[in-house]
Amino acid sequence: MAKVGAIRFFLELGLFCLASGKFAISQNVPGYDVSGIPDSVRKNAYAVIRNKTVHCRILNEKQFKISEKQVITILNKAGESKAALVIFYDKFRHIDVLKGNIYHGSGKLLRKITAGDMADAAAVSEYSLYDDNRIKYFQPLISEYPYTVEYEYEITFESLYYLSQWEAFPGYNIGAEYFEFSLSYPLWLKPSWYTLHLDQPLVTRQDPNTETLTWKVRNLLPQTEEIMESSPAQWVPTVMISPEVFRMGNYKGSMRSWQELGKWFRDINAGRSDLSPGTCLKIQNLITAATDTIDMVRRIYRFMQSKTRYVSIQLGLGGLQPLPASLVDQYGYGDCKALTNYMQALLKCAGIRSCYTLVYGGKNDKGTILPEFPSGRFNHVILSVPLQNDTLWLECTNQKQPFGYLGAFTDDRFALLITEQGGFPAHTPEYTGKDNVWNSSGTIQIDREGNAEANLMLRGRGILSERIYDLADRPVYEQRKEIYHALELPDITIRNHTFRLTDAPVPEAELNLQTVIYNLGSVSGQRVFLPLNRLDRFAFLPYNGKERKTSIELIRSSTYCDTLTYIIPDGCVIEFLPEGKNIDSEFGEYHSTVRSENNKIIFTRYFAMKKGNYPASSYNQLESFLREVAAADNLQTVLIR
Repeated sequence: MAKVGAIRFFLELGLFCLASGKFAISQNVPGYDVSGIPDSVRKNAYAVIRNKTVHCRILNEKQFKISEKQVITILNKAGESKAALVIFYDKFRHIDVLKGNIYHGSGKLLRKITAGDMADAAAVSEYSLYDDNRIKYFQPLISEYPYTVEYEYEITFESLYYLSQWEAFPGYNIGAEYFEFSLSYPLWLKPSWYTLHLDQPLVTRQDPNTETLTWKVRNLLPQTEEIMESSPAQWVPTVMISPEVFRMGNYKGSMRSWQELGKWFRDINAGRSDLSPGTCLKIQNLITAATDTIDMVRRIYRFMQSKTRYVSIQLGLGGLQPLPASLVDQYGYGDCKALTNYMQALLKCAGIRSCYTLVYGGKNDKGTILPEFPSGRFNHVILSVPLQNDTLWLECTNQKQPFGYLGAFTDDRFALLITEQGGFPAHTPEYTGKDNVWNSSGTIQIDREGNAEANLMLRGRGILSERIYDLADRPVYEQRKEIYHALELPDITIRNHTFRLTDAPVPEAELNLQTVIYNLGSVSGQRVFLPLNRLDRFAFLPYNGKERKTSIELIRSSTYCDTLTYIIPDGCVIEFLPEGKNIDSEFGEYHSTVRSENNKIIFTRYFAMKKGNYPASSYNQLESFLREVAAADNLQTVLIR
């Protein structure tokens, strides 16, 4: 997926956290001796941030400067990646100062780091065709632990649009002694700011016209990543910053409101949706047989998908302005901005209104965008098509995407519609537990040795259809390999497999299998021990070795329904038939049944998980529920042969 404003990527990941001033580098720094780290901060840590001081200075309407000093002690090999320095730059940001030192664990200086030691490379992703971004990169090669690295750098940004956020989070399994972030600005350019999990800042005045806000955080203990962990917005100390006014190139904008920010995007997109008369004529001919507006949009969407492919293009106005629709029409490629703008232009040829729409994309990360705090923290663009009683949402970067389906990358989150009147907040569709459904069914003929021939059907709906949709687009040998892995059966031969894909706003995808399953049942003397749910069992057991620190977030609701029919071989009888299970919890529910009918055993299963946020104190109950589900999925029957 394309990234809107990739220039901010490293800001938000913490590789570059918003600092100040000039710092002298000493030949001998006793304060860097590893023995000075408090035991509580060092315990179980891979590395410890000794000092991370970041200062953001707003210089004028067009520029701000970031100065940072960071000192980090690497305690063992697992923390080695934290010693690396990565700085992105391009024509909208340039590096003014870059230097550093490497110290022995005792605090003795080992060597200096200069700009000449840094590798310099194009920051081109796998999908990038054109990209202005470059990186400076340095990774110390030190084999003896512990050691300490100290970096100091300054970067000037050529637009206040890139004011973003600072987070006091050192990373998982990393301790921190001291974080400091300060923000200085002329009073006439005072930005908006919003904090999460921080006290009010210290406010100082250097002169009558300049104000500085300072936040400090001390002694953060190492934190282990936890399963089903809530969004960082729920627990990471954060300062968000948005400029009241900003400029980029010849365009002046404001983030005083979502409407004002939307006007800026409207302006930078203006004049980039023109298409040739020939292309518009194609579209008008394409929709002559359409039955209604939705059918028109569907036909045009399929035309766009058949004609284009996705590539990342980070050129021009900070990577924020789309390529003209005429160029996409001519060359057949573009990023999320360009392809969305192109689809909007095609709809315009048919007289259909649509809205260029900004979102933060991520399957398990919806971003920290607060409706009450306008900001430019978006990384993706989609298209919304308002209808009389509903809205169509279109993902334009995937040539296989079902019509009207957004998927896990952009579902259920804040979005900003760009209209002629400016920006208007919206929310993308949520796929509920009734939408996200996984069905497994089949008939399994068992022989006396525990082997089986099976006709199986696996069907996913909503978000769970993506499992099969993604698979169907791969080469056959990759499909088979993935099926073998996904089924988790002891030994199988796939005789045949077919797909059935449904194109709909809540899509369905079906995989039908004809297989031979070897050793499905375990033979011991006269008995065959037959597991009843090897096809879709829940085997994940959460780790509960420490006290839960973060709250729990179940991002989406989902439902799993299974019906498996086992045909018993002639001459075998059922010695033991287990009872089904019923488990109810605030997190979900589980129900299974087992019954015999002539020479058949029929197993049914219903398992649902509920979307929600739950306190850390609920974790033991969640773990208990999931362990009960895992145990219930291990039911087996016993046959006598």
